[in-house]
Amino acid sequence: MDKFKDLTERFAYKEDDQIVKTPTKRASSRKAATKSVATNHKVTKSTTSYKYHKSELLYQHLEPLPDLLDYNLKLVFCGFNPGIKSAEVGHRYAHRSNDFWKFIYESGIVDEKLVPQEDETMRERFGIGFTELVMRPTKGIEEIPAIEMQQNVPRLIETINKYQPKVLCLVGRGIWDSIVKHSNFKQQKFIWGLQDQNLFQCECFVVPSTSGLVRIPRDQKLKLWKELKSIVYEQ
Repeated sequence: MDKFKDLTERFAYKEDDQIVKTPTKRASSRKAATKSVATNHKVTKSTTSYKYHKSELLYQHLEPLPDLLDYNLKLVFCGFNPGIKSAEVGHRYAHRSNDFWKFIYESGIVDEKLVPQEDETMRERFGIGFTELVMRPTKGIEEIPAIEMQQNVPRLIETINKYQPKVLCLVGRGIWDSIVKHSNFKQQKFIWGLQDQNLFQCECFVVPSTSGLVRIPRDQKLKLWKELKSIVYEQ
């Protein structure tokens, strides 16, 4: 039980926590990582599973990735949470099967091929930042219960509305679904791409997860990324 108490305290979100600009240097930025919302909700069969608790213990040695944000950014990407490989190397979308870095180049959002280790430089070079819905790393999103995702929505909205990028891109439909459920947002039918919403003080665009496990045809994914590029760079 002490281990679970330590874990919930580690990822607890406090309302008076301040969100600050992440320093460029890795050493200090890791300490400034924004923490997830508390996971110490009452344990019930409907909200929690053994696999969920096991993941907290199994990956407790991994540090969350810091927000890479600043004011006046063109684009901010938000993923579900860091994967194991990304947490191990300290950079986003680091697994070799993830197509994020391919899509961001092939769509024309950036004009050169990049690698995960360059994520920290993208605010200055391209006006692009990064954050996550849930900060704690897991092997897959199935290890994050829906209630934990929804509890992190207020932190995400607060963070984005503080920095106010031109466009927020959610990398995965499940992120948008969590936002809709938590906020009781009225939406008749989901469509990929630009969302009609008033939760964020910026444009909100949704693309499929770039994980290699997602079975949506690649050409359809790339088409959405090109639409994203046109919105980001329109005058």
